[in-house]
Amino acid sequence: MFTVEMNSKVIKYDAPIRLDALLRDRFSKYAVGAWVDGRLCELTKFADHNCKVDAVTLECEDGVRIYLRTLKFVFIMAVNKLYPGCAVKFLYGLSRGQYCEINGIGLDSEAVRRIEDEMRSLIKQDIPFERIKVSKEKAEQIYNDAGYLDKTELLKYRPEDEVNLYRCANVVNYLYGHMMPSTGYLRTFKLHFHSPGIVIMYPRHELGGAVPDFEQSVKFDKTLWNAQNWGKTTGVSNISQLNKLIDNGRIADLINMSEIRHENEIEHMACEIADGIRHNRVILIAGPSSSGKTTLSRKLKAHLAVKGIRAMPLSTDDYYKNRSEIPVDEDGNIDLEHIDTIDVQRFNKDLLSLIKGDEVQLPSYDFTSGKRSVGDPISIGRDECIIVEGIHGLNEALTGLIPRYNKYKIYISALSHIGIDDHTPVSTTTARLIRRIVRDNSFRGASIEETLDMWQSVRRGEFRWIYPFQEEADYIFNSEVTYELAVLKKYIMPLIDSVKADNKYFAKINSISKVMKYVRSIEDDLVPSNSILREFIGGSTYK
Repeated sequence: MFTVEMNSKVIKYDAPIRLDALLRDRFSKYAVGAWVDGRLCELTKFADHNCKVDAVTLECEDGVRIYLRTLKFVFIMAVNKLYPGCAVKFLYGLSRGQYCEINGIGLDSEAVRRIEDEMRSLIKQDIPFERIKVSKEKAEQIYNDAGYLDKTELLKYRPEDEVNLYRCANVVNYLYGHMMPSTGYLRTFKLHFHSPGIVIMYPRHELGGAVPDFEQSVKFDKTLWNAQNWGKTTGVSNISQLNKLIDNGRIADLINMSEIRHENEIEHMACEIADGIRHNRVILIAGPSSSGKTTLSRKLKAHLAVKGIRAMPLSTDDYYKNRSEIPVDEDGNIDLEHIDTIDVQRFNKDLLSLIKGDEVQLPSYDFTSGKRSVGDPISIGRDECIIVEGIHGLNEALTGLIPRYNKYKIYISALSHIGIDDHTPVSTTTARLIRRIVRDNSFRGASIEETLDMWQSVRRGEFRWIYPFQEEADYIFNSEVTYELAVLKKYIMPLIDSVKADNKYFAKINSISKVMKYVRSIEDDLVPSNSILREFIGGSTYK
């Protein structure tokens, strides 16, 4: 006999019980996985000892990842059946969905409808997923037989001698994480034809498990397409290709190409600003956490200086209201990411005065006292501009009194095009989180757990204050550095290895480990001192 604690109740069992059966009996919501004593488990696992069980739902990121992984597996099965010999490649996130292409066929609306119908048929059949463990040699044979040559190449860099795979009907594959028990556990999804590929729309945790509608984002879509094209230009679109460059002693070529690409893009922005400097007076830079906003603003300032244009930095942090004036939420906390914490009226007044050429005494905010004080008087010339870096830069609510023609808006994000293999891209969010963990540990003394403690709040702020305004940008800058995982590996792996299996963030950290363990490492001295990557590892010339 053993006991299971769930929903503040203790239940006694005489025999082991599978987690899906346990949750079906005791939990009213739709569960896609379970926490057993704080460890993420598949629903096929048995409870057979005294433990605490909590449901994993689509209201959390871990649950959505399990769901999407299973949905992608079924998508691949459907394509294999309808179009034998055609290869599926999942590329990037688009409109809160997963964009993919199918090599070997010309997609149209009818083909997409057929794939969706076949997926629904597979779901209705409720085919179980079987987890199997095989040797690397056996996995190589399975992958070769399936035509997954990218997975075969990656096996060369796998540190373990055995490989976990999943079998569903006659399809064997692995998507680097937990799966649901069977195809029948999938409930809802949409396929959207987005030439030349498909966007798989799936439940989102930030929407409480609802499937969003596809929303067109012309500028952002173009930037993502350019990122994939860059992968073709460099010949590096997955980890094994990156590793081969390192092994062959050719990584310096990729480093130089990546850095020149950034400089060319920044020069392009500087030229656009300079050509219209009589009206481009306020340069606004915004983007999600760890995108490289600080380095971009300083690089752009240097490029403008070469053209004889002085750019004055201005921080929205100095325009925080006095802490006593900021309302608290129901928990008594202050949300410093909310736009209402900024004295928008004073900010606009000062910007307008500076644009007119007037002298302004800027405020200075003391985070210790929570009060603003009067700073130094400044002014700018007629052919000079102001660079504002901050979370709300693209939101017109921040600069509503400034005419739109006086503003040049830049959105920045690290839009990774690297995949573990063709079926598992490294998400932009994961790439940024790796950067942030390394930077927080190196320069703020924060543990990996402390960074993850803040990450959910950071992500909520991004969905509320950044992503809705990205199409407002005059230019979208991709700060991804194609070789960065190879540099960051030596920093993050010791932090990952220090985390024990009972840690509440083990599942999240393990998902990062599944990426980084395959990557070859390179030394920092290969990284130029003016690289955006230096913002996260140190040694930047842009102080």
